[in-house]
Order: sequence, then C-alpha cells, then structure tokens
Amino acid sequence: MDDDVLREAIQALSGARQVFDKYAHPIRWSEIMNTLAQILQVYGDNVRSVPVLQHSVRSCVAGLQVRTPDTAPLQWAAIQNTLGSALFLLAKHTGEWEYMRQSSEAFARGAHGLW
Repeated sequence: MDDDVLREAIQALSGARQVFDKYAHPIRWSEIMNTLAQILQVYGDNVRSVPVLQHSVRSCVAGLQVRTPDTAPLQWAAIQNTLGSALFLLAKHTGEWEYMRQSSEAFARGAHGLW
C-alpha cells in the first residue's frame, strides 16, 4: 500500500472533522473517528510507528465518547473492534503485554455488546 495515499486519507479525514464536529454531528463525527483510527492502524503498521498507532487508539477512545452501547450498539461494537486492533498492533510493535490484554478486553466488550 502506498503510504502517500494513506497520509492523504488521514489529512482528508482530519479536514472532515472540522466540517462535522462532535457536538453538531456526533454520529457522523464518530464514524470519521473510527475510519481515521482504521487508516492510522494501516499506516502505523506499515511504517512501524508506535506514535501513529497510539493516535489510532486515541481516535477510538474519542469516538467512544459518542458511540455507546445504548445509543448506537452496532457502531459501538465496531469501534471496540477497531480499538482492539489498534491495541493489538501496539502490542506487536512494542512487545508490551499490557496492550495485548487491553486488546483482548476491547474485542470482548465489542462481542459481548452484540449478544
């Protein structure tokens, strides 16, 4: 995958956050945050960047401020899955077991929230 294209996508989504802010468009904003987190994961894994992967985690956490199991259960589960993937990649690139534990918990929350 071309890293330049990924960087362009990251910039485009950052611009979209300016148009669809958290307060006026919370659902759209959380979708943008989830998509941004996914692209940051691919890019961060490609370039082996822990800070980029940490940005992905922060984007998920921000999106979870809007997406809750009560208001948007499927979207909440989706962002939990994205969070689990980001934490898994952090574990892969840092060797820190704590990220793996947190990853497992995020995947479990997402799966449990659907049942």
